[in-house]
Amino acid sequence: GQYIQQGLRNIFETVINISKPKVDININKEDENTDGLNYLAGRSMDFVNKRAFMGTVLAHVDGGVPNLIINVPEISDYYFGKTVY
Repeated sequence: GQYIQQGLRNIFETVINISKPKVDININKEDENTDGLNYLAGRSMDFVNKRAFMGTVLAHVDGGVPNLIINVPEISDYYFGKTVY
């Protein structure tokens, strides 16, 4: 990550965004909140992953990193083949 943001602009970043996850897990509230993540309780991992994706892409765009986003509807043999070939 650091090299991509601060290094030479002789490469570009490719990000694959999966629109529909195969499995989605909801985040539960913990009584002790030891990890400080209870604010995410009730949200799904897909929600968290999409926000992390957007934050990373925005930071890299703001930093002038050339990038390409490939949107794939779902994880399947069909879409893997379409993406790779």
